[in-house]
Amino acid sequence: MGKAEILREWALGKIGCGYVYGATGAICTPAYRQARAEQYPSMASMILGVAAKWDGKQVFDCAQLTSKAAQAVGLSLPSGASSQWRKVACWAVRGTIDSLPADRVCILYHEGKGGNPMSHTGIYLGDGMVVDARGHASGVLHTKLSSYPWTHFGVLEGLYEGEVIVDLQPVLKRGAAGEAVRRLQALLMLHGYALPRY
Repeated sequence: MGKAEILREWALGKIGCGYVYGATGAICTPAYRQARAEQYPSMASMILGVAAKWDGKQVFDCAQLTSKAAQAVGLSLPSGASSQWRKVACWAVRGTIDSLPADRVCILYHEGKGGNPMSHTGIYLGDGMVVDARGHASGVLHTKLSSYPWTHFGVLEGLYEGEVIVDLQPVLKRGAAGEAVRRLQALLMLHGYALPRY
């Protein structure tokens, strides 16, 4: 079984888990919720109130669910949806939802407002379905891709080992700009190439 299939099965196994803001997969208890409420005071009322229904269950927030999914296959994603998206080296390819590879396991994002580029994240299973930690009232859901306004996707670097994801990579020409160019520049610098500043 390849990494993508393992990640997919891991995500399916989390359906029905709870949601607590800042939770990292621990079993929910009143003491755990109190600690998260103190850590995130703006969310305290939800954590101490609505999230009490998750006591005794494993709990995540959206970005910790995707981060733990990556860890389950030996890959790495930082905490926070925006931090994940910004970490260019994490991605074999990424783009807007209109270019989502329908048959690939991907991490999905919803574009945020203001200073944070992404406000929500989940796991696309490669079959039209998504697993995401939706909120204190909902927990970890299994829903159709079309049921939420996802805006971006990323295929984790190393998830499809030995497979060249050529069909997802745009052809770059002199004068090209945008996300694909930034990714190529980041990869070149990661491998020790000094690039002139433009």
